Amino acid sequence: PYTPGNNFHVAVQCDTVAEIERVFARFAEGGSVTLPLQYTFWGSRFGMLTDRFGVHWMFNCEPTQDG
Repeated sequence: PYTPGNNFHVAVQCDTVAEIERVFARFAEGGSVTLPLQYTFWGSRFGMLTDRFGVHWMFNCEPTQDG
């Protein structure tokens, strides 16, 4: 069933793996992880969660050689 406000995600692009892991963990506090951070077929680290306020988030990071 349709619930107003739950039909979008806010996307966050991080520059390094360390940054995405830190930010993802903070946003997940008190929330619910939908998709844990994991490497993807497109060469990035990606994860999804709903924070403690009910906002849906997507996190992506395209690691560099130093990151």
